[in-house]
Amino acid sequence: MEFSKKVLFLIVAVLLVWGMIGYRIISALNDDSEGNSGPVKSTATKMVDSLPSYTISLNYRDPFFPAKPVARQLSVVRKPVASSERKAAPKVAEKWEEIIFLGCFNSGKVQILTVRIAGEEIFVRRGDLYDKYTFEDIWMDSVRIRNGSEVKTFYKNPKK
Repeated sequence: MEFSKKVLFLIVAVLLVWGMIGYRIISALNDDSEGNSGPVKSTATKMVDSLPSYTISLNYRDPFFPAKPVARQLSVVRKPVASSERKAAPKVAEKWEEIIFLGCFNSGKVQILTVRIAGEEIFVRRGDLYDKYTFEDIWMDSVRIRNGSEVKTFYKNPKK
């Protein structure tokens, strides 16, 4: 059998690698306290007089959200609707702004109304008071609004 020089070199290299691995395993299992096992590392801790302190600045714009204008806070006051009779108020002609009924949806057991008054969209519930308007009744296709002594019904799709 004739071996080439490459095969002979590879066999010697494999035997050397496995010999080194075996030697390290055997030397780790036979813990000689008399033998020199190598340099000893110092375990003494170094005392630090002062640690550096860092502060985090959280006053920056969030890079993931675009800049949005600050929304104006609307003043909607919840006014309970009494089921008792109301006193008749003297008739005074009230000025009605442009009111558009946009829709109604249920949030749990509460109906929430979307209405646009003078170009501003608001969300209200039955009995809420916005500006001078009281929202008395809400249906899926219409809403009844009181302005002082006058009551008007607004429909979702007004008839022209």
